[in-house]
Amino acid sequence: MPQGSVLGPVLFLILINDLDSGLSSSVLKFADDTKLYRPVNNQMNGMNLQHDLDIVSNWAKWWQMEFNFFEVQGHALWQEEHWLQL
Repeated sequence: MPQGSVLGPVLFLILINDLDSGLSSSVLKFADDTKLYRPVNNQMNGMNLQHDLDIVSNWAKWWQMEFNFFEVQGHALWQEEHWLQL
């Protein structure tokens, strides 16, 4: 689909509509940006987040899509005297 076409964004949204199927984490999608997030306050939550990232990675391989890893970010938040590394 040529860049700037009218149908391009609609077809892209249809393509990624199933991206969040089977994920336990929350997903925000806007245009071509996707954010996967969840609170990580114990090891099990961290493992669940990693599992969801693996699912998304496999989904991308299946659809022959690539992530721009220069834009991938993790955030650490302070909560109740503990550091949470995302």
